[in-house]
Amino acid sequence: MWRYGCQKFEFGVQKPYMNKKGEEITLADWGRVSSCEWRIEGPHGFVLRWENFGPEHQQRDDHAGPFYDSLETNPPVVKSFTVLANGGLRIELTHDYLLSLDPNQDHEDS
Repeated sequence: MWRYGCQKFEFGVQKPYMNKKGEEITLADWGRVSSCEWRIEGPHGFVLRWENFGPEHQQRDDHAGPFYDSLETNPPVVKSFTVLANGGLRIELTHDYLLSLDPNQDHEDS
């Protein structure tokens, strides 16, 4: 996952890629860009939210350090996903993580 004004979540194997500037980067097989509210819930009450990245917060939340480290060493894998009637998305991951994207918080999830 990374930010460039929006949040990008990448899924799959990271592969070398040349961007438009001629810089070598990596990209995964699939990606989801989100400009809506999102959150990652995990074991032991872990929560990382879109709000953690506002101007008053650091780009790398201290409490999320172990989660970020796990993305490099033992990344969670998608187990299933559900598209909600309000346009939201729930992605269940291994290691007891859940990624929720909520484009319209005014409606019910079902």
